[in-house]
Amino acid sequence: MSYHFEPYAGKNYPLAWVGRVDQATLDQECPLNRAVQATTDEAAKRLKALNPLLDNTRLGSMIHLDAGRTILARIYPNVKVEFSLNDDG
Repeated sequence: MSYHFEPYAGKNYPLAWVGRVDQATLDQECPLNRAVQATTDEAAKRLKALNPLLDNTRLGSMIHLDAGRTILARIYPNVKVEFSLNDDG
């Protein structure tokens, strides 16, 4: 398996990932990925239970916002949380 990284043209990001990644590589490149996944899974379970009638688009936004806020509160070094949410709900 080979991995290919290339500059993300026109953006301020140093690299963009192109292709699949296996768990071992993800663990190596992002040591907190399992903690992030566990945080996201917990938010999904809790928010689905609290909002059973919410559509998947809004539920997904709530899950990402909740997980992001939780990760920010944990103050992990070298972790940047980015939100990409629509203003109109």
